Amino acid sequence: MLDYRFIVENLPAVKQNITDRYMKADADLVVRLFNRRTELSTALQALQQQRNANAAAMKGKLEPDARNKLIEEGKKLKEDIAAAETELGKTEAELDKEGRRIPNMAHPQAPKGKEDKDNLEVKRVGEPTKFDFEPAAPASRRKQWESPAIRRGSFSRGRIMLE
Repeated sequence: MLDYRFIVENLPAVKQNITDRYMKADADLVVRLFNRRTELSTALQALQQQRNANAAAMKGKLEPDARNKLIEEGKKLKEDIAAAETELGKTEAELDKEGRRIPNMAHPQAPKGKEDKDNLEVKRVGEPTKFDFEPAAPASRRKQWESPAIRRGSFSRGRIMLE
């Protein structure tokens, strides 16, 4: 997954990479969500600072009216902080979901294409192995491992121990 700041700072290159890799992702939405998350995080930190200042002001001896005023302000700050944390959590979840759709940057020399056949073979070392038998279909291998003898067995150090 790409760093969000990298996406913000290199938006045209990221958009071109999405196009070149035939992916469906919205880099502009990721940038908007990242900026929104930054704003919400800053606002939340400011609220927390106000809450701490309010708590510090209540430590000294105060008149009942002043103390009640600080208590009410503290309750309001608590509600505001809870709401800000909820909104920040939703924004971060959406940012994470959208950010995961953005593909990693391809190497500049990598060929552009939709399928494997569009890629160029640069070098071949040796010849591919050719077997003198046809591989078994996955369904027949599954049946082999689902036999009653193996189901009764237990595994010990990587070996099947039959009862």
